[in-house]
Amino acid sequence: MDSTPGGLGTFDRIVMNPPFSRDQDVRHVCHAWTFLKPGGKLVAILGHYSLNGKTDDRLRFADLLRQHGRLVRELPPGTFENNARAVIVEIVKPEAAHQLAA
Repeated sequence: MDSTPGGLGTFDRIVMNPPFSRDQDVRHVCHAWTFLKPGGKLVAILGHYSLNGKTDDRLRFADLLRQHGRLVRELPPGTFENNARAVIVEIVKPEAAHQLAA
């Protein structure tokens, strides 16, 4: 899928709970970022490990989070049946005028 006018398009808000295994969550969030309109907000649940930048995908995600996002909160143990540790993050795409200045 792509965010071009002939593709899926872009969105004001994206809420997601991507699969956690093998860095799929950080790849999904970075890809979803391309579908976000300027001024739009993306909120996602990710594996806690996604916050450590030990792979190329996690480093790219960490850069995106550092520039445009924040850790909303860590979810309590037992949130998921398999006891996976997870976090909620929020990422806001700058308005077009701010993107040019960046």
